Amino acid sequence: MTWLSILRLIAPYAICVAIGFGMAWKVQGLRVTAAEQDLIEYKQAQVQAQIKAEQDAEIRRKETANEYAKHLAQLESDHDTYRRCVAAGKCGARVIRLPAMPNGAGSGVSPPGRTDADLPDAIPAAGEVAEGAEVLKDCARTTLQLNQLQDDIEKQSGK
Repeated sequence: MTWLSILRLIAPYAICVAIGFGMAWKVQGLRVTAAEQDLIEYKQAQVQAQIKAEQDAEIRRKETANEYAKHLAQLESDHDTYRRCVAAGKCGARVIRLPAMPNGAGSGVSPPGRTDADLPDAIPAAGEVAEGAEVLKDCARTTLQLNQLQDDIEKQSGK
């Protein structure tokens, strides 16, 4: 067999391999281009989603701040009424009164000691709660803040 006859046998196969390789190269190029385009669109969608989430969070923060300010103003206006109610023993402050013992020993319970009475932020004794208006205000503000934060967390999770 001569080189010419071998070339005649191999030539059709070589041409088919070259055409197949060229078509496969072209198809893969189209697939890569489509994948790159999908990646670009995905990145743009992620950026848009992040912008939308930030805008929603900002709106939620403003709503929460406005709602908190409204409740705080209402709390400030209701504080004096609440303080009078607590002083009268009808709201919130529970005073436990024990009956006197028949043998004259009194209630048998001594009042709690006030080891921190000389400090500026001392915890008031049970009977002094109504006079400690700042303690009531702080407690009410803290409760309002916690309630507002809980509401905001529930809004974020979509509950």
